[in-house]
Amino acid sequence: MIKTDKRVTAFESNTSRKDNMEILEQLETTRYYDMVARHNHPEVKVEWIKRVLTNPYYFEPQQNDGRIRYYGYIKEIEKWIRVIIDEGKLHNAFLDHHGIKLWGKL
Repeated sequence: MIKTDKRVTAFESNTSRKDNMEILEQLETTRYYDMVARHNHPEVKVEWIKRVLTNPYYFEPQQNDGRIRYYGYIKEIEKWIRVIIDEGKLHNAFLDHHGIKLWGKL
């Protein structure tokens, strides 16, 4: 197991669905996110996406396609999420079991 550090932030929030939609409107998204990913992963709150993007635990380039993977631990659900950015736009976001294998539970 690893210990938390300042890169991992988790805070309680009472963000409503309406607030989440307003936050999402400020993010540019790919067509894939709008048409597929958002519907496949409705459990991922926009607030969490923004939290991971502003203070990732870890990030890395994705192989050969220029996308960047951002990882963050969401304390209130005790899970990792992965956020993928493509050319500066939100492309995908989902609960990530890969991070647990790499870094353990916090």
